[in-house]
Amino acid sequence: MTDPLRIAIDARLYGGTSTGDSTYWTCLIQAIAEIDPTIELLLYSNTPPPEDVPIPKSARWIELPGNNRW
Repeated sequence: MTDPLRIAIDARLYGGTSTGDSTYWTCLIQAIAEIDPTIELLLYSNTPPPEDVPIPKSARWIELPGNNRW
């Protein structure tokens, strides 16, 4: 048996509002989770997860310290 596929994503724009970039990343993350729920999504951000947009069950939010420049 192989390990599940793991995808790391810069999720700073996940759940944001008013920008096409935020919409794109939010929909991309949700679509990956729907297409294959066995994929483990590692969502990296320097902020807590958004309260108004659910995080997919197969995703893990990882909050890193720092500003917007990585």
